[in-house]
Amino acid sequence: LDASITDSAGIMELQVVANNNSIYSNPANKLLLHSRFSDWKSLTGLTILSKRNEIIYGFEITSEVDSNLVILKVPSRELIMNQEQWYLDTPALLSVNIANKTVLPALKMHTDSSILHLIAVSDDGKRQYHCELSNVAFASLLLNNMIPGNPVGTISGLLDYHVNGDGAKKINTELQLKDAGWSDLNFGKINLNGSFNSYNPGDYTIDMTALLDSSGIAIRGEKKAGGSRNIHAEYWDIPINILQPFVRDYVSELKGHISGNLNISAREEIETFKANLNIDNANLRINTLNSKYTIPYENVLLTGQKVFLNKFKVLDSLDNELLVDGYIDFSNKGSVNTDLEISSSKLQVMNRSGKENASFYGDIFIDSRLSFTGPLTNPVIKGEILLSEGTEVFYRQMEDLSLSESEKIVSFVSQSSNKEQIIEPPIERGNTFGNSSIKTIVEIDPNTKINFNLSKKLYSIDLMIQGGGLLNYHMLSNNQVSLSGKYEISEGTAYLNLIGWPNKSFRLEKGGFVRWDGMVENPDLKIEALNRVSSSYTNPVDGKQRDVDFDVILQLSNHISELDVVFTIQTTDQYLMSIINTLSPEEHMRQAITILLLGNIDLPGISTSTNYMTEQVNQLVASQLNQLTKTTIKGIDISFGIDSYVQSTETGGEEAKTSLSYEVRKELLNNRAQIELSGRLNDVNQQPGASDLSLNNISFEYRLDSAATKYLKVYNEQSYEDVFVGEVTKTGVGVTYRKRYRSIRDIWKREDKNRKMKNQGK
Repeated sequence: LDASITDSAGIMELQVVANNNSIYSNPANKLLLHSRFSDWKSLTGLTILSKRNEIIYGFEITSEVDSNLVILKVPSRELIMNQEQWYLDTPALLSVNIANKTVLPALKMHTDSSILHLIAVSDDGKRQYHCELSNVAFASLLLNNMIPGNPVGTISGLLDYHVNGDGAKKINTELQLKDAGWSDLNFGKINLNGSFNSYNPGDYTIDMTALLDSSGIAIRGEKKAGGSRNIHAEYWDIPINILQPFVRDYVSELKGHISGNLNISAREEIETFKANLNIDNANLRINTLNSKYTIPYENVLLTGQKVFLNKFKVLDSLDNELLVDGYIDFSNKGSVNTDLEISSSKLQVMNRSGKENASFYGDIFIDSRLSFTGPLTNPVIKGEILLSEGTEVFYRQMEDLSLSESEKIVSFVSQSSNKEQIIEPPIERGNTFGNSSIKTIVEIDPNTKINFNLSKKLYSIDLMIQGGGLLNYHMLSNNQVSLSGKYEISEGTAYLNLIGWPNKSFRLEKGGFVRWDGMVENPDLKIEALNRVSSSYTNPVDGKQRDVDFDVILQLSNHISELDVVFTIQTTDQYLMSIINTLSPEEHMRQAITILLLGNIDLPGISTSTNYMTEQVNQLVASQLNQLTKTTIKGIDISFGIDSYVQSTETGGEEAKTSLSYEVRKELLNNRAQIELSGRLNDVNQQPGASDLSLNNISFEYRLDSAATKYLKVYNEQSYEDVFVGEVTKTGVGVTYRKRYRSIRDIWKREDKNRKMKNQGK
């Protein structure tokens, strides 16, 4: 914003230049204001320029003050409105009477094809306002998108308003709008004709007709001062889509027409309504659910002060019915009450595809019986809902790997105290149902299919489960939603995809469940799924080859947000199970993944081939195992390595061995200390029941100062020296000093002692 003020010969001039991105939503526009004023006279101008310095709006106004009368004029008799040149018949614009607080316009302007007159006359307390329009286009006055919905069209006609000092009023209108449009609505012609007369305070007569192409509304009525009131309205073929701009975020594809009549009568301050509303071939789609509904032809009756719905029928896209029966009571002005019964049979309430990137989608069909009672602003909804046959829902839980803005709150943390707890402001949620209270029982049909997609960096699991159960759905008056109950699994399948490997299918075991304990989006899972793998091995006891079946078991447990994924193996071969039972949980999991992916047995004492493919598999399995531990174990760094090698036996032969090395690192004491453990899981032949887990190295390091230069370390390490010494164990305590240097040569530099003391002021 740039502003300058100059003063010359008693005349002060002010000029303001603003480059403003918000000017009529057009960042290319530039606003110029300039004003010159002296005593009671001033010259004020407004100019809005485009980026090409084209004048979009431009005019200058003078003002004169005579006693209590302020007169505004346009001395040049020219205006530019949205790049359209307008001419004034006279310089007069309007006058303001400060004494009686009246504004009297005197505007007469025109273009080559348009006329706009707005004039007023005041005499003996009577004022008459007259507006005349001829082919005035909205585009000749308003910038594009200046008004929400961007209205377009050309308006012609007359509008008169008369008011007397005693309060009598009279309005007459004859307006016509051609090629009208607003938001997504378009009409070829709109006519508004009628009159309103009020000769004495408290009485009036009204006669108005509005035509929108082939549809229309006619209102006629009268009211006597201190007496009764009667209003009659008729409407025909009113398009329902005129509501679309107001509900576009929730509902779309509005179609159909409304016709009927309305009578309102009032005697002794008691109002009586009588109306008949006919809905013909209505259509709508609920956006969030992608469900479509139609109302072929229904009637709504308003009698007395109640709206009655008599088996009001709504059809889904498959012609299944929803019936509404009951009434809405308007007799209490302070509270509108309801008493409705809603029932449905296999009604489709959701038809949402996974292409919309939604976390919850699918097809939902319901059988329901609900009651809707109490005040409209605070209803009580009770009943039962059955998820019926044909329902198949999908829940997709994906790990967010993108970098994006996630919060609008910036928290400033004081380093002086780590004990202070920072409390974030509560997040306000819109209350869709006002202060409603909903309590329903949701029953799930055994034929209903529920699908979960659980995706992480390393793997994805697709679950399809079938079963049944009863769930309690609550929505309290504070808009908190709660779901509780257990869905028990009777059958289902699971598909596992480890990155870089073909999909593996599992059969779900009966007895698992999905349980909700309040959080709708975070249920608790307990699921076991089985994949059978056929293989063979050479038994080292008798040297015979045996065929064997392995059951690889996928176990899912805990809440979805903290899901635990575990692989185990079982077999009826007693010899193999005796070896498997001695494995550590990590090695057990590695063996399960190896058998699942390759079908090969890689157990201690069992001969397997060691080739390039085996090494590649070891690397892949180690990488996947590392990723699995990172996604399932929080706060601890765990890494694995797998090594396959050939070892001589006591009889002079050779056999392949596989060992699993591990390293565990954990920070403690507010990150001042760190403990490291490492070792190897060996598959050498041991006595039955002996553990193959070795702990080779352990160290504990503690940072002594805040500058991170001095460390205390306690350690026990095993290392291989050479063929003569063999393995050596080192145990000790040490102090480490660390210092940073910009380059290697700085290590040997010695700082001059005198210079150092001088810099320290000594």
